[in-house]
Amino acid sequence: MKKNEDFILTEEVSKITGYGTHSIRLFANEGLLKVIENRPVHRCGFT
Repeated sequence: MKKNEDFILTEEVSKITGYGTHSIRLFANEGLLKVIENRPVHRCGFT
């Protein structure tokens, strides 16, 4: 289940940042996804 959540998060980050999912996966090694995950993100009706 965690892997699926990470995939969905990667897709969201891709839409927000405009980076490709492959690049984001590389950034994830630097902890970027963790940083973004901890920030409040406003997207399509969700807060």
